[in-house]
Amino acid sequence: MTKMLNLAVIAAIGAAPAAALAQETTISVWDEFGAEPQRGAMENIVAHCEAQIPGLTVDRTTMQMEQMQTILTTAIQSGEGPDVFYSSPGWSTVGPLIQAGAVADLTEAYDTRGWRDRVQPWAVDYVTYNGSAWAVPYEAEIQGIFYHADILEEHGIDMPETYDDLIAAAEALQDAGYEDPIVTAARPAFVLGWLESSMLGATIPVDTLEEIVLNHGSWDNPAYHDAIARIADLYERDLVPSGVLAYSYDDMMAEFYTKSSPMVLTGSWIVANIDGNFPDLNVDYMEIPPVEGVEQRAPKAAGGGFMMSANSDKTEASLQFLDCLATPEAAQIWLAEGLSRAPVEGVDAEAANLSPLNQRVTEVVNQPLSAFNLYGVLPAEVNDATWNGIQAMWAGMMTPEELVAVKQDAWQAAIDAGEVIGQ
Repeated sequence: MTKMLNLAVIAAIGAAPAAALAQETTISVWDEFGAEPQRGAMENIVAHCEAQIPGLTVDRTTMQMEQMQTILTTAIQSGEGPDVFYSSPGWSTVGPLIQAGAVADLTEAYDTRGWRDRVQPWAVDYVTYNGSAWAVPYEAEIQGIFYHADILEEHGIDMPETYDDLIAAAEALQDAGYEDPIVTAARPAFVLGWLESSMLGATIPVDTLEEIVLNHGSWDNPAYHDAIARIADLYERDLVPSGVLAYSYDDMMAEFYTKSSPMVLTGSWIVANIDGNFPDLNVDYMEIPPVEGVEQRAPKAAGGGFMMSANSDKTEASLQFLDCLATPEAAQIWLAEGLSRAPVEGVDAEAANLSPLNQRVTEVVNQPLSAFNLYGVLPAEVNDATWNGIQAMWAGMMTPEELVAVKQDAWQAAIDAGEVIGQ
């Protein structure tokens, strides 16, 4: 049924086949989509693109992202790597690949093939470093709070509209017997990055964040101090698990899926799991509500994107494949069958027959405003210093002021080393 729907949508859009390649060409593509539903969806996207590009054959290899990151640079530089590969386009991941000369600059393709008109502007910004675009983003993710709507309704709690409302709701749920009204975790440490990014989206005006991240401003400013103080306050109020420092991601999600905790701070990657394995749960999504004077926005990320190897000798075929991926026809298949959101304009979410939760997440993804997902835009050393600092702060070994100083020191060191966006 879904496949028939996709074909109908594609026919309605009226996609024209791309120009035929000068000769039969097989390109190698590495991606991580070896499990359903994304495996089947990507197979159908590849079949669609092969039909649209006469002469193209795509040879896919799937592997775990960690394995790919380990071997990718060496494989590309030795001439044994893929023509196109899928990776996190965040600077902490792709930055070393770019600096090693392993990734092709796609700026000209964006300018001449119409990609800037098709890929959502925030996502183009996300894959642009130092004025150059490096990927076709293909997984639009947001972070924030997923909550059991029936639990809040049972206790007469409306969806919070301000940050103070959120704290009041969490305390009411605590009084109702929920020991961990908001569950999060500290293992692996990057889970704390979701909390930090979401808190910044609720507490720091977008122009202030842009000044820091894009213009190399200072984290030692009142707005960031306030955000870190609020993260400390969540722990001091016992609104997150008292044993959070020992909590793993799996612990966190188990507590949420069993409804032991009404709210979890995570990302939209859980939607497919809820739709597929927990269809009876009444789960909804909200951004961390904003403080007064801040416009609400969710941290968005291009969780993954397709890139071209700098050493590929099949440039035109690879670019035509990327061009096909960046069309509403391919993105429609990805949404309806893979339950994943490519940040491509013209996708019909209603035709994809999504669950209410997936519809809600898709609506937020399509909103123009976005907070920064710091995992993607800051160097790994800066993120590690921050996440370790949050753990130390919650353990009583560091004050919020000391954490800010540690982050700023790591940030300045990265600036001095030329390792940040804009250098």
